[in-house]
Amino acid sequence: MLSIFRGHPLIFLSKYLMSDNAKKKQIKKIISYYDV
Repeated sequence: MLSIFRGHPLIFLSKYLMSDNAKKKQIKKIISYYDV
């Protein structure tokens, strides 16, 4: 699953958030993980 976020995680997350707003909290955790 991490391989999906390789390269441009923000772009993928943006599309994912628009696709499924229910997993926003889970995505936020991933964003904070990549927020270095």
